[in-house]
Amino acid sequence: MNKQLLLLALLGIALVSSTLFLLTKSNKDISQQNNIAQLWSGFKKTFHKRYADPDQEQYRIQVFYSNFNFFRLDTKGTSLSMPYFFDLAKEEFQAMYLIQKKAQDRQNSTG
Repeated sequence: MNKQLLLLALLGIALVSSTLFLLTKSNKDISQQNNIAQLWSGFKKTFHKRYADPDQEQYRIQVFYSNFNFFRLDTKGTSLSMPYFFDLAKEEFQAMYLIQKKAQDRQNSTG
């Protein structure tokens, strides 16, 4: 009988603990989603960003979130101002801005 009560008590504690964990995690997730939504909204407003359709914007939000997390971890909590390029994937940024620089360097070295 004592073993059964002990087992029931342990199961009850496990159930309560897991419920509290899930509630805490979901509150953090919701808070983080709200924070990202606010940052995204501010980013779009600051840089006058507009997207062709909701799918394109959803993709840009994901890229923005990825870039934000990368720089947030890289800067270790120092003040971070979001650059105009936060909605571009690394490959897009390289293709749009870094290739031009390489072409200019080649032109200058031959001329």
